Amino acid sequence: MSQNYIKLTDLAYGYGTKILRQAVNLTITTGDFLALIGPNGIGKTSLLNIILELKRPLQGTLVKNHALIEHYAPEHFPPTKLTARAYLKSIASIRAVSTPQPNNYAALVDSLAFQSLLDIPADKLSKGSLQKLNLIQALGGHPDVLLLDEPLEGLDEKAQLFLLDWLTAYNQAGNTIIMSVHGQRLANRAKTIYDVAHNTLMTTTNTNQATYLVAFKVTPDAALAKIFKLFTYEKAATKVVLTCTAKDLITVLLLLEQNDFELLTITKQ
Repeated sequence: MSQNYIKLTDLAYGYGTKILRQAVNLTITTGDFLALIGPNGIGKTSLLNIILELKRPLQGTLVKNHALIEHYAPEHFPPTKLTARAYLKSIASIRAVSTPQPNNYAALVDSLAFQSLLDIPADKLSKGSLQKLNLIQALGGHPDVLLLDEPLEGLDEKAQLFLLDWLTAYNQAGNTIIMSVHGQRLANRAKTIYDVAHNTLMTTTNTNQATYLVAFKVTPDAALAKIFKLFTYEKAATKVVLTCTAKDLITVLLLLEQNDFELLTITKQ
């Protein structure tokens, strides 16, 4: 039975006293698979940090189930001169205090082809290898909640495919995933999408046959026929209303983001 992991009410956050996002109302339940989407700099990482209580909101309330064990893979791996092996042993030792289950680092090391890199200092690893280490420490140890910031960044194709399948299976086992994403490939695996820029929450599961009208602004010279060649839309001046299914809604929103089109409304038919 699902329960609330965290509830954000009338939340505002930003940098210093400057508000970046406001009127954030979001409830995440256990077993959810939530993708945070939006352009760079919109506040996806800040929202993850607030959920983790690494950052305090400027306004609003946060109610959280602290009994659940969280693991986090940040966008930028923290600098360390430890070898990858020593780092993982250190993390496993720290987590053993609150998590009696054995970790599954060895299986993850094999799956991500990381064996030959275990005795290299972390600060000497390439960006892609460092991201693999980042994911191994987060995915290992059977957390209840997994928080990932741009997890596909820097990974080779084989590692990306492994991660996509691993996350799907992990969520199907009843665990919770919250991730910031910047591409369609990973967003398509999520059950729920939260558009950070527009405070819009969309459920993608069991509604693939639903129809949505997406209204947005474009520049007069926008190449709509090329960008939205697979969709039906109507254009009046700089406003476009596009029709799509729930299954394709993520694709449409990412296309808007990639082309700097301003989202106006999303209406379920």
